[in-house]
Amino acid sequence: MPGAVRLLGHIADRELLADIMANCDIFLHPNPHEPFGIAPLEAMASGLALIAPDSGGVTSYANAGNAWLVNADAGSFAEAIGSIRADAEAANVKRLAARAAAARFDWQAVAQDFFSLYDELHDLVRGVRGEPATAPAFYSTPGDRWGNEI
Repeated sequence: MPGAVRLLGHIADRELLADIMANCDIFLHPNPHEPFGIAPLEAMASGLALIAPDSGGVTSYANAGNAWLVNADAGSFAEAIGSIRADAEAANVKRLAARAAAARFDWQAVAQDFFSLYDELHDLVRGVRGEPATAPAFYSTPGDRWGNEI
């Protein structure tokens, strides 16, 4: 795709970065080991079509309904680019879903979630509540559901 791809490197100026993202069509994030990936999330919030490996932390917010998750190889990335260019209507549906998914990670929403977690932990420690509202997603040590060795 000569002339259609530009590699810009690190962009420190936030306003310039926002302007660049507003003028792009696709954000390709090739790192299969990204622990979270704020850049792909920002791309989704900007309404860009996200192409990323179907692995790592990106999958905590990107899925088949809001991004193009592919194998981490050049052929898979190229195929995803082709599908975006071939079906603009389907790409637009995913872009809208991507913006909605990214909104869940707005700083105000994330901060409120942390405050709610702190309140819940405080209630658990004080004995006001016997169990957490939501079971932990994982336990760091073998044992019962609270991580206590059996």
